[in-house]
Amino acid sequence: MTGERLQMYDSVKMAAADMRGNSLHSTNDITDHLDDAYGWAWLYNDADLEGETWVPIPTEVIGKPKYLLSTMGRCKAPNGRIIEGSFDNRGYKIFRFGDISTSAHRLIGQVLLRNQFFADCVVNHIDGNKSNSVVDNLECVTQSANATHANASGLIKTKRKCPVVRVNYKGEIVDDFESYAKAHKKTGVEPGSIHGSVNSGPGRSGRSSDDRKSPSQGYVWFETRQEAQAFIDANPDYFLDFFRVLKTTVDGVVLADYKEYADAEHDTGIKGICRACTKGYKPGGFRWFRNTRSLEAFKNRSTTA
Repeated sequence: MTGERLQMYDSVKMAAADMRGNSLHSTNDITDHLDDAYGWAWLYNDADLEGETWVPIPTEVIGKPKYLLSTMGRCKAPNGRIIEGSFDNRGYKIFRFGDISTSAHRLIGQVLLRNQFFADCVVNHIDGNKSNSVVDNLECVTQSANATHANASGLIKTKRKCPVVRVNYKGEIVDDFESYAKAHKKTGVEPGSIHGSVNSGPGRSGRSSDDRKSPSQGYVWFETRQEAQAFIDANPDYFLDFFRVLKTTVDGVVLADYKEYADAEHDTGIKGICRACTKGYKPGGFRWFRNTRSLEAFKNRSTTA
């Protein structure tokens, strides 16, 4: 391995989704094997952001000592590791401290905007972007002031109805849903996971053109059919590699290239190929790789070993 940093993800879940096309049951595959998961080395991005300042969270606020909160909307555990948080079904970021859960923006208001904060206040996102919880984008206001802001920025209409479109690994639009809740009811995918997929990819929520669209539960999610179709037309190679799996010799010579795990398991009669790609197991006496990037990483390690 060269040590070159190739891509940065907002969370382990998004990294796992990018690797396997399934954001569930796979985050531990990375966190438990940081040295070689999916054929790559992984590092937590614990470096401070430009202009970031950390402030202790009072123990009485979250029931635990020595946690820090930053002006950039991030949280740090006592061991120095950044806490990723998760998204609720409304799209707000949530931090969990044992049995206590709190929204990121309200915690920041309570800790970093103490001069503005009061018990019945609403912590408002000034730019209307619920994922932007940097302290400069937050203000503590009354309920009526928050409603006025939401009306003026068009947010109330958005909150009433958040349509979502589901696309499968073949690049086909499968379903239209009127809301995240209805999508969750039919598919079982958590609203927060859907939200993460909807807001991933180039041009979304300030992301760069190099960011990759993240699937969730084997599907990619979009706000509209028009957005989904535009992505499908512009990124045909994305779907070719969605569930791709390579069967190789123990030395990494490719023997077969399958479009998805199911095809590989049906053709070979071997089970557990998906996990073999992750853990480096050799069921059937073969090596299995998620994609050509993982295979090349294996070859590079073998060459330098």
